[in-house]
Amino acid sequence: MSFNIGKNIKNLRIENQMSESELSTLLSCRESLIKAWENEEEYPDIMLLPKIASIFNVSIDYLTTGEVSVHKNYDQILNQISKKDDVNQLDDDIIKGIDKKNNSLIDYVIKNESVKIFTYLIKNNKLKYAINNRDINNLTDDLIYLALISNNIKLLPQIGINDIATVKKWPEKALIAFVCDNRINDDEIDYILTMHTRDIKEDEYIYMPNDNRHVKGLWQLTYPKLLEYSIKYENINLAHKIYKAMFDANGYALTVIRDELMRYTLYTTPLSKYKAQDVTNIPIAVVSIDLLNLMLEKKYFTILRYFNKLNKQLNQPYIDEKEINEKELLDDRNATDMDILRIKYVRNDLLDIKNMLKAFNKPSEYEKQVLFNMINNYPISYLEYVNTCLINKSYKKLFEFSIDYELDTLALLIMSKRYDEILNYTVSIFGYYDVLNDGHIKTLKEKIKTLSNDAIKFDEENNTYQKNRCYERISKLINDEQLNWTFNLVHKKSNLNKNMYKEMLDTQNEFMSFSNLMQMNETNIKKISDTYKLRLYNDYLKKVGMNNE
Repeated sequence: MSFNIGKNIKNLRIENQMSESELSTLLSCRESLIKAWENEEEYPDIMLLPKIASIFNVSIDYLTTGEVSVHKNYDQILNQISKKDDVNQLDDDIIKGIDKKNNSLIDYVIKNESVKIFTYLIKNNKLKYAINNRDINNLTDDLIYLALISNNIKLLPQIGINDIATVKKWPEKALIAFVCDNRINDDEIDYILTMHTRDIKEDEYIYMPNDNRHVKGLWQLTYPKLLEYSIKYENINLAHKIYKAMFDANGYALTVIRDELMRYTLYTTPLSKYKAQDVTNIPIAVVSIDLLNLMLEKKYFTILRYFNKLNKQLNQPYIDEKEINEKELLDDRNATDMDILRIKYVRNDLLDIKNMLKAFNKPSEYEKQVLFNMINNYPISYLEYVNTCLINKSYKKLFEFSIDYELDTLALLIMSKRYDEILNYTVSIFGYYDVLNDGHIKTLKEKIKTLSNDAIKFDEENNTYQKNRCYERISKLINDEQLNWTFNLVHKKSNLNKNMYKEMLDTQNEFMSFSNLMQMNETNIKKISDTYKLRLYNDYLKKVGMNNE
């Protein structure tokens, strides 16, 4: 047995990247004394040996001889070797060694994430000795993690752990490592992202090999979880890789279903056991509503749209497409404020003008203009919508409208291209009063005009009493005609849905003053609506303390 304590101290100091000065400080001695030990001019005091051994985390035997004694201090040895991840110091005795707390080498390898040692053990079939007869099931999560970060996933089955495709639930740290750890190479990632191909052979759907039949379709669990973590930790490239793998796998399933509709059935949850009767079930991966919401929050719109549409087709929970459109527009630098307001407040081609105005507290001059442009560009009632369709000859939209609201006669007229009759029918069904017989309207207009001229004349003569009398008569004409108009509207024969009928009636009554009503005919409804929009807009600006300039 050689006695090379000075040489051993020097080697340990260099291995631990420690200077002579740092060691002298830890030992509270002169730096020159360290030099003397290392040059073997002197030997350290025997009382210092435990402290020196402790600093380098080795046994006193190793410090004095450089060799592991028969009575090995495994606590220090296993920790030192695994910490340095030094394969060269391994021997069978150390691999099989157990410390005072009954921990074996694998415990230290797990603790220190000793990738090189783990690779050496698993590739040389020595991991079972390092585990030292312990129950491997208690180490599964840690071994999966180590196999992942050391790029040895393919070797797991040889130590009694299922192939990664058969693992129903990955450990949390493995999921995070898969997404965030740059030690995992592309080959390892590609291997994991081809799990679904093990269900497919020569373009024909089959089960896994005989020894793995029980894992059919388990990638349906793994892929969505990997995708979730990729999005959660914002690994964009990996998220798109996983998306592509799922897209391809699902695409295959959907193709089989399309071509062999009567023979196969989609299965949206993994088959945990092989069943001879289940040969017609084709696995397909869907994602949870929580993951869809995470995609929306993180703005992964391409991936979100695919899975959202798939979930909708398969009667799984999904997000309203309008919400996705709105979020995407808000994220689009090229989107205008008009685009954003459109997606937020235009529903079924109608502008929800009141809620839009409520959303603005004190609009700037620019916002005022945007709001006004929105109001001018979109219908605000079914009355205006139908009229806009007629003016623009948008019979397709009008047809869709008639189908949505069960207006069978209108739908039939459009299909028959009897366009001349469409106007008469819509005038009747939407209660545009008696616009085709405008003699009554003309008489009322003349009465209003005469009374208005009289009021102006009495005002010039400072005859307040007569002026007010004129306005009272005008007011009575307005009220009488409004009641008459409403009566006619309510009592017209119509196929209109009752709820929609009431909604239109409320909307129309709200902005139909008599002066507007007198102008109503098939060509100037837009002008009437614009008048109402402007009034509502100005009322809103007054409420928020601003004027429309």
